[in-house]
Amino acid sequence: MGMTAHRHLLSATLSTALLVVSIILSPACTADTVTIYAAGDTYLQESAPNYNYGDEIDIHLRNDLSQPYDRVVLIGFDLSSIPSNAVITQATLRLYQYETSYMDANDWLKVGAYRLLKHFDEGTGGYQDGATWYHRHANGQDPWNQPGARGRSTDPDRHSANNLGIPDSVATLTYIPSGGAGRWVEWDVTPSAQYWHRNPTKNHGLVLDKWLEGNYCYDDNQWVKFWAREYGDPNYRPRLVVTYVIPSSQPPLTLRLGDFNLNFFNADPGITFTLDSGQLRCSGTTTDTSWDGDGSLSTYTLNASFECDIRVKLQQGIVGVDHGQYAFMMWENGNKYIRLQAVGYGARYYEISGRCPAIGNGERHDGTAYWASYWDDGYPSGPPSSAVLFFSETPSAEQSAYMTWRIRYDKANQIFCAYIIDGAYSRLVTYYTGVDFTNFRIALLHGNDYSGVATDVWTIFPDSTPPSPDPMTWFDPPHAVSTSRIDMTATTATDDTPPVKYQFEEVTGNPGGTSSAWQTSVTYSDVDLSPNTRYGYKVRAQDSAIPANTTSYSDIAYCYTLIPTPTQCKAYTPTTTSVNLAAQGLFPNINEGLTGVQFQEVNGLWIGEWKLHQTTDTATGLTPNTLYTFKVRARNGDGVPTDWAPQTASVRTLAAQPLARPYQPVTTQSIRVNWDPNGNPNGTEYFCWEDSTGKTSGWTTQTSWTLTNLEPRTVYNFHVKARNADGIETEITHLGPVMTGEPIGTIKLERSPGEPVRMSNKVVTAVFQQSGLIFVQDWPDITKPWGGSGIGVRWPYFGMITVTEGDLVDIVGTLAYNDPPYSEELIIAADQINKTGRAHTIVPFGSMGRSLGGGVFGSQPGLYDDITADPPKPSYGLNVVGMLVTAWGKLLESDPTTGSVWIDDGSQINDGTMPGIRVELKHLGGAWPPPKPRYVSVTGVMRCYVTEPGGLNVRVIWPRKLTDLVAHQW
Repeated sequence: MGMTAHRHLLSATLSTALLVVSIILSPACTADTVTIYAAGDTYLQESAPNYNYGDEIDIHLRNDLSQPYDRVVLIGFDLSSIPSNAVITQATLRLYQYETSYMDANDWLKVGAYRLLKHFDEGTGGYQDGATWYHRHANGQDPWNQPGARGRSTDPDRHSANNLGIPDSVATLTYIPSGGAGRWVEWDVTPSAQYWHRNPTKNHGLVLDKWLEGNYCYDDNQWVKFWAREYGDPNYRPRLVVTYVIPSSQPPLTLRLGDFNLNFFNADPGITFTLDSGQLRCSGTTTDTSWDGDGSLSTYTLNASFECDIRVKLQQGIVGVDHGQYAFMMWENGNKYIRLQAVGYGARYYEISGRCPAIGNGERHDGTAYWASYWDDGYPSGPPSSAVLFFSETPSAEQSAYMTWRIRYDKANQIFCAYIIDGAYSRLVTYYTGVDFTNFRIALLHGNDYSGVATDVWTIFPDSTPPSPDPMTWFDPPHAVSTSRIDMTATTATDDTPPVKYQFEEVTGNPGGTSSAWQTSVTYSDVDLSPNTRYGYKVRAQDSAIPANTTSYSDIAYCYTLIPTPTQCKAYTPTTTSVNLAAQGLFPNINEGLTGVQFQEVNGLWIGEWKLHQTTDTATGLTPNTLYTFKVRARNGDGVPTDWAPQTASVRTLAAQPLARPYQPVTTQSIRVNWDPNGNPNGTEYFCWEDSTGKTSGWTTQTSWTLTNLEPRTVYNFHVKARNADGIETEITHLGPVMTGEPIGTIKLERSPGEPVRMSNKVVTAVFQQSGLIFVQDWPDITKPWGGSGIGVRWPYFGMITVTEGDLVDIVGTLAYNDPPYSEELIIAADQINKTGRAHTIVPFGSMGRSLGGGVFGSQPGLYDDITADPPKPSYGLNVVGMLVTAWGKLLESDPTTGSVWIDDGSQINDGTMPGIRVELKHLGGAWPPPKPRYVSVTGVMRCYVTEPGGLNVRVIWPRKLTDLVAHQW
């Protein structure tokens, strides 16, 4: 082969530094495949035990059970071209078999690929010029433990256990007929390739030998030949096909305490998993002597790539105590799991262990039994080891510091990696490939087969997310509960690492304002504050992660403390409709915010507006002479009111000065004085007096006073004042002069037609719509035995007469004569008629005989009783023309042509037609002749008209309606 003696196969050294990765979402790692040609190969021949074949172009395998003719192949590969941070997922040894001897079509030989544990020299061919059946090195140096590199016990030559070799894989070699085509034979040597890559100094290659641990041959003789690396055609030379990936971050999995069933595994009642200060605490004293564990299991399942971290402090029961173990694991079921585990016995280390199919650290596990990387590496007692990380290698002490444990699972490439991070120090503990999990969970498990071991392990689920909500918010913003205290409640925050703490900060710096320390309560009370003073608060939340995550502050919420309740209300300077009010007490910061006071009348008779930045007000719009009781309250700068002051204030408004109202009614002998109460309530007392008579009303609650027994057509002056219930009098109201009325009779007697006339308080006795006339009489004289003078009034307005019998009216107009045939009848041509009230009764005047005639008082000029006498006989007696009268007597005659009837009333009146009083019926339809003989009574207005011929003025009664005529039968 021409190779230099004592040539080492490999010299590359793998750095054991951990790949520092960040927890970010990454795609699946991409696999690369490389082909590596043999760095050295030879074979050992039992029948020439001191001869080396390192320069041959082929290599041989032979089994001969009858003769010492066995041959084994030694072959090695340099893996330094594979990146040091790569993870080998597959390694296949390929040899080209070109020939067989001593075999037929039925023959076969099973050959194992065993990892060599000792270095050998490929050699250059010849006597002891390299590895031989007896020795590993040239010149007969360093014998094998067993010739042919078959040592499997103490100081073994090949990978083995319990005196049995452990091949990476076994291939079955079969017959090639003479002249037949060769074939590629493959062995899966992934365990060895991974081991060499992680431990370059231990890369001593492989030994291919019959599978001594099983049924390895068909008969007693097989000889198989392969092309060596020295063969001329490189396409047929030995090669190692390696597939690897460069590990990268997997999708991060955030572990939350709330997603774990804390004591799902509960073999030892002495050990309990609990939540403590936002951490998962495994504590207690062991009572069980089995390895069945205690621990927590996630409530959800996963079926994808991930990586996640926890931080663990092995405070007690693991470090320095035999047999304590604590694991962070993927768990599919009780017979399938893989984990990163801290082992507290022996050399005390971190390892990967499990029960599942996996390849790593030079071993292939089929998943039927429990395995551990510590065992796979041959139970190392201290560093360095590519299979475990010793506690002694981390900068900090496991029992006092939190270490970050990271597990990463690349499902696509079936790789499980475990890391330990201690500050800036980070290490890959080791990895395993061929790990295929489905619907698995995350678990934390404690185990110890010793009882009586006090245990305390703290686990933090790394949490870099502040509590929610972030920024923090208020559930119940700051609000005053007294003059010196403000309460507030933050929104209850949620977080993966409870308990959550809260800090409330006062921001104004106003007197007494205090910020809280971190506390678990969402409520805070700030006390010993100043009254009606504005304070501002913000709140933030913090979880119990290490380091803690803190939210941003909430919005600042401002709040005033309550203002003191006023001590009393003061009322002063009342007027008729207003009262000045003042609040008594302390009113700090009166000019800030919405601070102010409000006054109200206790019975709701007056409600004042809030008086901003003031302590006084004026109640207006009040009722005069009324007792009011006022109360007061204050409000702070936020508008929060106090209770009402304990002391109220009572005050009575002044009585209002009465206002003048028209005198009504004013008669010839009486005046009713009226005044307006001007808002004074009922029960207010008034005092009215007249100057000339000296008469007074005395204090009265009435708003009118009638003064009687006065002289007609006389001027009188009246005055009035009021007083409230406290006796405080008003100013005097001068009601002005007023003249008593002029009797109708005086007007007729002393006035001449054409003179203006003003009459007041006359009662309407009759309304004649067709004639446009009403008749009025003096009121209240009409109710007296002597009656009252009457006169007709021409209606001044267009349309229907709107007054009715019994209305009291004032009349302004001119004295005039009526139209023919009543041209000698005195009337008032009215310009204005105003209704002023209603008469309670109307009494027609009634008398027998000539008393119905005329007379000097109220005389209607030119009246005659009998115009048939010669000379005609004038009237005498009471003049009743214009008055409402009642006459009675025997019905004498009726005149259908004139619509009149005559009755004999004993007055011996004769109007030239027949004796008796004439009753006019034409305006009533002119038809009223009851059957004769009858006696009748008639009520109507006495009028006068001029007869034709002769031109003398005589009387006639005008009934108002047919019911004024009553027939009597005896």
